[in-house]
Amino acid sequence: ATYWDRDTDKELVLLHMLGGTRNDWNEFAKNVNYTVLAIDLRGHGESGGNWQSFSDVDFNNMVLDVKAANEFLSGDVIVIGASIGANVALSYADNYPVAGVVLLSPSHDYRGVDTRAAITRYKGPLLIVTSRNDEQSYNPSIVMYNTVPSEKKQLKTYEDAGHGTRMFDKEDLDDIILKFIEGI
Repeated sequence: ATYWDRDTDKELVLLHMLGGTRNDWNEFAKNVNYTVLAIDLRGHGESGGNWQSFSDVDFNNMVLDVKAANEFLSGDVIVIGASIGANVALSYADNYPVAGVVLLSPSHDYRGVDTRAAITRYKGPLLIVTSRNDEQSYNPSIVMYNTVPSEKKQLKTYEDAGHGTRMFDKEDLDDIILKFIEGI
């Protein structure tokens, strides 16, 4: 994990995409005024295991990595995930209290981390970000937004921004996320 301690009440846990690492969040984490903990999900980066040999159970157990990160922190935790990290973030929020969730390129199911039930129960602040050119995420994101019972929900769609953390390269995603967090 990489930890940026900024002595704030709101704290961010950042979850990378499949095959990614915590370092995918470095630029975003350096430029925010919140305490940040970016983690290598199991099987990625410097964590143990190899995600390429994981079963659906192994992928679903990634919520335990988020739980450990949350236990390390002491403030109001907002979980931000990209791609499979988005699905893990929502699965975590379905089982544990969080101040809010940001989903970058979520889908109904990534490697067995299925969000269809969790999205019907989550009532906290939620930001979903997707790109129209992202076949894996766009339609599921629209369905998720229309399904979630949260009264504090937002959907941001881009035209041609790519997938997950790659959207930072083309869009004002930092600003969208920070404005959402400020409203929590």
